[in-house]
Amino acid sequence: WRPRRTTTRRRTGTPLPLVHERPLLNGAGQRILLAGAPRSGTTWVANMLAAAPSASVAVEPDNEKTSLLAFAWKDGLPRFPALPVGVENAGYRRLWRYAFTGRLGPFLSRSWLTRASLLGGRWVERTIAARPVVIPELDDAAAAAPGTDSDASVPARDGIRIVKTVHAVLCLDWVCANAAPHRVVVVDRHPLAVIDSWRRLEMPDGERLWTAARDWLAARDLLPPDLDEGLPLVRMALQAGLMYRAIGDFCQRRPDVLRISHEALCRDPVAEFAGLFDRLGLAWTPEAAQALAQSNREGRGYRPVRVAEREVGKWQGRFGATELDQVTAILAAFGVALPAVD
Repeated sequence: WRPRRTTTRRRTGTPLPLVHERPLLNGAGQRILLAGAPRSGTTWVANMLAAAPSASVAVEPDNEKTSLLAFAWKDGLPRFPALPVGVENAGYRRLWRYAFTGRLGPFLSRSWLTRASLLGGRWVERTIAARPVVIPELDDAAAAAPGTDSDASVPARDGIRIVKTVHAVLCLDWVCANAAPHRVVVVDRHPLAVIDSWRRLEMPDGERLWTAARDWLAARDLLPPDLDEGLPLVRMALQAGLMYRAIGDFCQRRPDVLRISHEALCRDPVAEFAGLFDRLGLAWTPEAAQALAQSNREGRGYRPVRVAEREVGKWQGRFGATELDQVTAILAAFGVALPAVD
């Protein structure tokens, strides 16, 4: 399926602006990009930032499983695109600009698709799985160039717009160059906690990049010996290493990125979130404090509610000694150091 029309032409032949790139509200607004690996706590952080006055959030507008626009405008791109700065992709660019400026209605969600067809969800998954995985050139000079659009080229929106992504972690430079967020926030969570969550939930997104990750290491003669690629844990560790390497390189290139620790947020949620709001210039209000208190309760699966203090280090004891050695070796091959555990 493709959008029926993206541009309109006057009789003179001059194209009108794309409908979805027109400003929908008057006045300038702040654009905040929130990113992290899947299961790193980005949804929790996004929901909290959305509790700030005049703030709104778009949660994973680039997720084909929850956004019809993503399914249409990513058009052939893999689940986790790897686009260096300077590579043109009109559909993906339109998707990101609309995420920051448009209204994302409920008709864009996967529920709309699955109500039309009981096989909708499985069909989307098969389509995603069939798309080729691209090996990201993390060392490419083009990817390292932190270009950004001017604010004037991105339509303005009243208030504060937070856009949260876990699928653009291999092309964050590209997103910044094409969507021009004012601030970028990256959520860091212990890699073993992320891998443990992928394994427990049996996430398809936990293994999509493992072949690209393996090939990236092999091309640089960094692949650890005797890896059993038949083990889901090994494949997940390869993907995690690639993602954390890409995120770490992005943060090194852009010292203005605000990098926050999921573990620190869990240890002292009130102080850490109040500090995050302050650094972003957001007002910490009683409503924000109440939203935080409501999120601090029992939860499971994909629901973004948890007893925060129990999340720190809960992955410990879930890896055998051999498993831990394998995962640590793979992450080390990508240059990813494991944080100290209290």
